[in-house]
Amino acid sequence: MRNLLLLLFSALLLFTGCSSHKKPQKKVRLLLDWWANPNHIALYAGLKKGIFEKHGIDLEIINLQDPPDALMYLLSGNVEISLYYLPLCLRVFEKTKNFRVIGKLIDKPLYTLMAREDAGISSFQDFSGKTIGHFGDTLSKAAFDALENDYNVSFKEKRVLSFDPSTALYTKAIDLISGVYWNIEMYQLEENGVKVKCFKWEDFNFPSYPELVFVAKDDFIKNSPKMVKAFQEALAETISFAKANKEEAYLLYESAFNEKKLPWEKKAWEVTAPLLAQDQKLNRKRLTNIYSWLAERDLFRGSFDPQELIDTRAIPK
Repeated sequence: MRNLLLLLFSALLLFTGCSSHKKPQKKVRLLLDWWANPNHIALYAGLKKGIFEKHGIDLEIINLQDPPDALMYLLSGNVEISLYYLPLCLRVFEKTKNFRVIGKLIDKPLYTLMAREDAGISSFQDFSGKTIGHFGDTLSKAAFDALENDYNVSFKEKRVLSFDPSTALYTKAIDLISGVYWNIEMYQLEENGVKVKCFKWEDFNFPSYPELVFVAKDDFIKNSPKMVKAFQEALAETISFAKANKEEAYLLYESAFNEKKLPWEKKAWEVTAPLLAQDQKLNRKRLTNIYSWLAERDLFRGSFDPQELIDTRAIPK
């Protein structure tokens, strides 16, 4: 009996000792740039795998259907971190300099101009005389300016869309579309029976930039520097895991929604995984280049130092 009590007491001490090493959890709400899709698989995999928990983060991933709302939610204090598009971050930062970039998810442009395969468009010289749909976004405006002034393209019409691109292309309401991602919408459209041809950002020699970055308000960065560092470390680990274990990462993503995802998402993930950021450093020259390119096209009301967008406490020079 005595030996049994000693055994139980030892087990209790062991359990208590193990529990004491678990990091205290801090709630962090992460708002995605759009509805969950293959760009976000690494985040869901890290959440389900317990990587964020390991770093002391009780992560809640929040979806929004309207991308422009993402930064507004952050600035109003509804979330601690938001995933957003770098060019649009620059536009908003000009107006309110109370948030900074603290990390990145995808380090290269995903933006594309996408044409119906049967629209008779084989190169950007064929854009002239065509109707292009867009969402009034920053990069579309800049791309149109560059194409018209630098490449002598003359569109028949630039039409602002209020519905999804697959419908617009499927019904042939437009010939091509801008403001979509080659690694997402291309596979989604093809699954819906619309064959497309993509003209990627780099095909036009436009300046490169990190597509998806994580931003946080200044007060969160100032008041929770250890949590920002923990988030970066967890992010690096979850990206590394997802790239090395693509199949498991995809299954973890599916399990987060308790449903079988559509076939196009698996195809999209295969090409997206290699695009995930190798590290959390930001190339400051690239940031200056994309800012200058946008500024040349009058997309800012004034001038400012784009380097201020990077928080040097979170991402040292």
